[in-house]
Amino acid sequence: MNENIALPKVKIMIGGEEFVLTFTLYAFAKLKKLFGINALKGELDFYDPEQALYFLWAGLISEQPQFDGDLIDGRPDKQLAEALKKLGTALTISELFKLGASIKQAFDNATSSGKSDAEQTSKKK
Repeated sequence: MNENIALPKVKIMIGGEEFVLTFTLYAFAKLKKLFGINALKGELDFYDPEQALYFLWAGLISEQPQFDGDLIDGRPDKQLAEALKKLGTALTISELFKLGASIKQAFDNATSSGKSDAEQTSKKK
């Protein structure tokens, strides 16, 4: 039986507003398609402000579809531009780093096999 597995919800506050952060397959694909960042291969540089903003955006688009958007002729459409501006102007780098644990939790929720690191390591031996 093939059932969808519900990911735990990770709630974050940005600019006094609550959002749900969920890294779905769609989010990872959109991040790669629009910005060329394959976070699953470790290509994300969280110390690059653009990449950090794009990664945060990708984690929000599945639960907040108003943030989703596209590139048209290499430029963000209105919806994408507004979402990136809203996120980018609502957070300082310090605040982004404070959200780091929540962002990591959402990423781990999306990429974990459901087994602990110790269980995965023992199977490799």
